Amino acid sequence: MKVGYSFWGFLSDYKIKNDREISTPDGNAFYSWSIISALLEARHEVFRMMPNRDENSFNIYGKNAFSAFAKEKRNFIHSNCKNYWPKDLDVLLLEWRFPIPGRNCDVDMESENFQPDLLIQKRLIEKYANTKTKIIIFDLDYKLTKKDEEEIKPWCVLETSNKPKKLFSPRVSVEIPFDFDSIMEFSVNKADKEDAFVYVGNRYERDSSIEKYLVPLAKKEKINVNLYGNWLEGGRDSKDKWPFFNYNTRIATRFFRGAYKNSGATLLLAKDEYAKRGFMTARILEAIFFGTIPIGVSDFYNIRKYLPDELIASDAHDVSKIIKRSIKDYKWRKKIINELRINLSFMDCRNFVKTIEDII
Repeated sequence: MKVGYSFWGFLSDYKIKNDREISTPDGNAFYSWSIISALLEARHEVFRMMPNRDENSFNIYGKNAFSAFAKEKRNFIHSNCKNYWPKDLDVLLLEWRFPIPGRNCDVDMESENFQPDLLIQKRLIEKYANTKTKIIIFDLDYKLTKKDEEEIKPWCVLETSNKPKKLFSPRVSVEIPFDFDSIMEFSVNKADKEDAFVYVGNRYERDSSIEKYLVPLAKKEKINVNLYGNWLEGGRDSKDKWPFFNYNTRIATRFFRGAYKNSGATLLLAKDEYAKRGFMTARILEAIFFGTIPIGVSDFYNIRKYLPDELIASDAHDVSKIIKRSIKDYKWRKKIINELRINLSFMDCRNFVKTIEDII
């Protein structure tokens, strides 16, 4: 098949724009390469439908632009993913882009802040809708509306949820993918109480979980809570609201290993709707790959599909107990992480690609 993959993100270890590194999301660097790799492995042609945002970093660093992990495979897919829009496509895999005022809408297109992802997505839909191309929307942020679906009429919508929505289009449940051939790349380090808890990610729509779990974790349980992300950017009031957390800037993928490897554990913070529908993000895979224990919460629908009871918390005290055990008992920590690296193999990228093949 000819598969066009549309994602607005970076694949390399560096986020370079106008010859300088920028602070912007790069979640695609962790998982998107594995989707492309599995598609190529299955002998499909793959076309990158958004601009190659890794071109600058590759020109500067060459193959070392992908050295943080899975270096050979990530370099291979960068060289073998075509960067143009073909006349005919069998499948357009569209990671859904949504309006963000001041970034991709309600902003001067000549502004340095303007990002063209929404505009490019519109052009893609105009080109491939009402053709033989099957448009598959991957709704990673739960921002796709019924109105969007009615206008586009996609072949189906992919959700990383265990209880998909029922709107206009057929829904297909998938897992956030990763190449499990690479899952054992890093050994498991001992945990350090100074890095007792780490969360690599942003605050978006997660305040209720933060108040329920992280606030008492820091204040009552006296656990060091280390946060990485845009918590202090754009005038956010995080530090005023929660001065007892340790704030770090947003980090590029190449620093994930350093952030995770000595931490006692991380918590799978979820938006309320994610928890209600069992909508799993890449955080669980990042944790076990880079070397820490992921903790789930009891009100996350079907959490036992991913984690054993001993890693599921109902409150901050439960979270604290898991963290302290991880710090004190290295044998248990190593055993748990390596078991999860085996037990979560149903999230392998080849299963993701097979799902697409099956629904076509």
